[in-house]
Amino acid sequence: MKKMLVLFLALATGVLNAEDLIDFSSKKVPGYVEADNSRIQVTDTRSIHGENSLRWDWKKNSSLTFKTLIPFLTNREAYKYHRRSALSIFSIWVYNTKALPQGKLRFEFGKKGKVNCYFDFNLNFTGWRTCWVSYTR
Repeated sequence: MKKMLVLFLALATGVLNAEDLIDFSSKKVPGYVEADNSRIQVTDTRSIHGENSLRWDWKKNSSLTFKTLIPFLTNREAYKYHRRSALSIFSIWVYNTKALPQGKLRFEFGKKGKVNCYFDFNLNFTGWRTCWVSYTR
């Protein structure tokens, strides 16, 4: 069974900075985004920020990989940078066309082929959902 998700990704440190966004305004899939056992394309059918988002048509055992650096600041660095309490977070908007009551999307973070941490995101919804996860918690 093929499923579709539409994604908008924001990587931020307390305050959302334009340079920390991964958006799809260029209407092209960035070269650092790779899909395995699935298909990706930039679409204007649905969007949450700007006019475009990334559509991912996937099936069981598919993967979507963003091979790019993620801006991360420790809590102390974030405080110094923003001059107030701030956390480095991972944020993503997901649009799901069909609720999958037992379905989960796993987000993994790592480097050099090693997964350092991960979390699961339930897919038991339709429409847009957002996810905010602090790197330090």
